Amino acid sequence: MPKLLDPLAAVGKRPNSHTHRSSPLKTRLSAIAAALAASLAVGLGPFLDRESALRHAAAGMAARHGLAEAGLRNSLAAQAWDLGGWSALAIQHAAIIAGPVLLALLIALLLLDRLPKTFQTAGRWIFAAAAVLVFASGLWNAYATLRSGLREPRLLAPIELLARAERTDGRIFFDVPTRYHAAIFAPKKLEPAVNLDQTARLSASTADWRAEDRSNPFSAAILTAPNAQASPLFRMLRTLPGWSLAIADNHGFLFVRGNATLETTSAEFDNPHDRAIYLAQAAIIQQTAGNPEIARPLLLNALKTDPKNPHVLVRSALFAAQEGRWRDTREEAEAALALDPNSIQADHLLALALLESGAISKAAARIEALAAKLPQDPTILSLQARIARENNDPATEIEALEKLLQLAKFQDSPTGQIHALLGQTWARRGFPDQALTHLQSALDSAPPADQRESLQENIDLIRQRTR
Repeated sequence: MPKLLDPLAAVGKRPNSHTHRSSPLKTRLSAIAAALAASLAVGLGPFLDRESALRHAAAGMAARHGLAEAGLRNSLAAQAWDLGGWSALAIQHAAIIAGPVLLALLIALLLLDRLPKTFQTAGRWIFAAAAVLVFASGLWNAYATLRSGLREPRLLAPIELLARAERTDGRIFFDVPTRYHAAIFAPKKLEPAVNLDQTARLSASTADWRAEDRSNPFSAAILTAPNAQASPLFRMLRTLPGWSLAIADNHGFLFVRGNATLETTSAEFDNPHDRAIYLAQAAIIQQTAGNPEIARPLLLNALKTDPKNPHVLVRSALFAAQEGRWRDTREEAEAALALDPNSIQADHLLALALLESGAISKAAARIEALAAKLPQDPTILSLQARIARENNDPATEIEALEKLLQLAKFQDSPTGQIHALLGQTWARRGFPDQALTHLQSALDSAPPADQRESLQENIDLIRQRTR
């Protein structure tokens, strides 16, 4: 039976040689080179993925300000940012993915040397095939990241708003998502005594915010999308005497105390891809600000500039969702998914559109698949709980809410609203003890006065029925 050629020995083969074997040293060097090439290809995608890298760095920097607990990966990202900003962060983000791949391949090589000689040639063929597969998948991931990922910093974080905040004297209020980016771009403006729980409570309760403002006045407030539109604080600051909207850019809003003329930023981009995304982001902000006459032309310009851009189509779907045009939301989300099947935002908006259109079972199937991909995503879990409630599926609703509760506790985020929803769900299922436990926890979380009254009424009603 003919022997298999050694795939790694072929690299060291001399011209006109009649042997199929190279020296052991050249064979080993060829294998190491293949492992290195495969790991570098795997690291190329993370190297280009600024969005993910920034998320880890922001979490690591936020941990330094007591906003969250940082794992090893986030801490390393924060250190890389300190060392060299974007460049060092990209290298660290690539290395933390490529490093384990290289180590695994080198260990596999060591194990190959320990195989009986009769199996080593077949083992090297398997190793070579694995290296090629890893190399190809790494290049494909890099291509996908380059094609649909965001690399322009102005598209990733509210840099302009935070730069303006740094130039503003006095105390700045940041909403929860902005505090993470402020830890990187405006760290001197973060107050060490203010945690995420307090920030969320002030964002949710205008009475608490005004009480805090009277005690220790704010000079400015930054609210970013998509939280801004749903925030009672946003609605209050729009009409609060003595406050003005100073900037509305592609990420959110800067309110300042006193009179100010509204600035709408207009950034220049050499790349039409980036410009289209910027215009679409700005359209959502202007829509949130209640300026549809500005928002709609921005979105149309974005679609005209790059009509096949999945980021633009996602924001077009979001634009339609904010106007309650659920058929358009569904169509735009499906178009975005056709171009980028991994778009979480598009998938989320499609599930939401199905829910709002009354296709509850389809919405449940869509969100179930999405939750399987990202079982720890709070936005997805929240929508899954809501869809399960509409689908009369209390088991799934409780499971999603329990996961949300554990995430909130781990991140030291507010848990009152989650406890309230769990209390209501357990009550509907006929489990008064579990319902009372969660409702009491919600009551103990110091909710606003109107919610406190409703919670107490529910507790009293359950106790009356179970006497």
